[in-house]
Amino acid sequence: QARPAQIVFIRNRELSGMKHWKLILLCVLLVAAGLRFYGLGAKSLWLDEALSWRLQTFPIPMMIQRTGEPNTVHPPLYFILLHFWTGPFGDSEFALRSLSGVAGVLTVLGMVLLVRELTYFGAPDSEKDVSEAAVRAGLAASALAAFSAYQIHLSQQVRGYSLGMLLFVMSSVLLLRALHAGKRRRGRWLWASYALLALAFCYTHSLALFSVAAQGVFVLFYLWRAGSRGIRHAVAPVVTVPDVSKPTGSPAMAGSAESTPTPRMSSRWQGPVLAGALLVVGYLPWVPNLLSQSEAVRTSWQSRPFQIQDYVDQIHTAILLTSADRSPQSESLAWGSVIALGAVITLAMWRLGWAGFFLACAGCLPVLLILLYCQFSMRNIFHARYFAFAQPIWLAAFASVVASVRFRAERNLLVCLLLLWSVFSCFNGWHIIGPFANPGMRGAVAYLLEKRSEDELVVAQTPFEFFKLSYYLRRTSRPLLCVTHLDRHLQRGATHLVNVDLATPETILRSKPRGLWLVTSASYDPSFQTDIPLSDQWKQIEYREFAQDFHLERPIMVKHYRID
Repeated sequence: QARPAQIVFIRNRELSGMKHWKLILLCVLLVAAGLRFYGLGAKSLWLDEALSWRLQTFPIPMMIQRTGEPNTVHPPLYFILLHFWTGPFGDSEFALRSLSGVAGVLTVLGMVLLVRELTYFGAPDSEKDVSEAAVRAGLAASALAAFSAYQIHLSQQVRGYSLGMLLFVMSSVLLLRALHAGKRRRGRWLWASYALLALAFCYTHSLALFSVAAQGVFVLFYLWRAGSRGIRHAVAPVVTVPDVSKPTGSPAMAGSAESTPTPRMSSRWQGPVLAGALLVVGYLPWVPNLLSQSEAVRTSWQSRPFQIQDYVDQIHTAILLTSADRSPQSESLAWGSVIALGAVITLAMWRLGWAGFFLACAGCLPVLLILLYCQFSMRNIFHARYFAFAQPIWLAAFASVVASVRFRAERNLLVCLLLLWSVFSCFNGWHIIGPFANPGMRGAVAYLLEKRSEDELVVAQTPFEFFKLSYYLRRTSRPLLCVTHLDRHLQRGATHLVNVDLATPETILRSKPRGLWLVTSASYDPSFQTDIPLSDQWKQIEYREFAQDFHLERPIMVKHYRID
């Protein structure tokens, strides 16, 4: 039983350790924002970003209907938010990417909250410095996320990965708080709030189901163990002045974890059952679309052969590099990264109790489920960009384990090494996340508009360049996509096309243009290029190539033909 003098000493010690933590967090957030927004509009849009732009231009009902078609795999929430985002902010490259940038900065802030909840969840009740430990671990995790080249790169894409990371981190925060709250009335609201965020997460990306399933496994196992052996909730210690008028063990001490009786199993399950019901009811309308899209993916893609080294490289890429990095990798470094990650998660389970078990579930189960899915699908989705929702958990595991080191000198040394490791990954990927850019489609269209006459048509010969061409010509003219059949369902990118975009070679020549600008590239699948049979009257008078930034995209070829 603490004396008043001891209480003042403990409080002063905690306050001295956390005196400047808000200022440090503000600096971390400013650095995170700078790294994500610096040069955000420098690069031209690549294919997937152009697809996101095109989809958000559709009316909301049409957008929801299109995202449910078998030709795509992405739910509609991100595109709906992007649709409303472009209203006040416009549709420039910077504006389109800024939604992901904001989500990325908020994810850095969410890492503080997540690690704080994990520290409280796993700390023993007798620990007097839990608050200070939570701040240390939270700041370390936020710094790792701020400098993560992987997260920075995803925050610079017109895609839903950054938003998904934010929703997963914040839903995990609410989940842990709901488990802390137990059967109190506040707990029901926390469970309902968690269900809404988890549902939004599932409507942002289809692979969110694996991460939500990992959360569910943790909850089921935790409540099962709580019901069978009576697990005490580890809460942040709040030191209060004891009432000396009441003896030890009186109702004045009923708030301590030692004297709180374990609730009945039925009361523990009320909140999780409510959350599960909300999730099932909310996602059930999308299940038919998910099944049809999964079947289309399973049968229409070619997979890479199963190679252990390739899978190790993908995990290493998500830890230290970016999903667009194709520089040669050291096999020993890749194995070292994966072994270090495995060791940290093992240490977390051993030292952090239930907090470590949550990190293992949320960080490992989604990856294992992706690997299992690959065994039954023709498409190998074991790719670094699909680890977007597990990667923040990996960083939280590193920060939590290092911050739990008891001795200050060793702890500070390990924190410095972690930060140097994170800064190095940012520096190593600067050629991708920095403001460096090739001309890309932006340069090709600028050249085309400078030379083009009003009586000349602009035609994309491949769907992989059509959407980027449409974006950069959106204020001047509408290009055509040259195809053999005037049915969008028969084309690649059918979800994002309308029939007026399409034109056959015969239709193009029948319109008798004075000139043609043909835009194509060898990116992705060159077999989808449609050629136009031009007679001897047509003379090629110009040809230019424009290099692109994304590693999968070959140079854009622009050809200009005129009739003699």
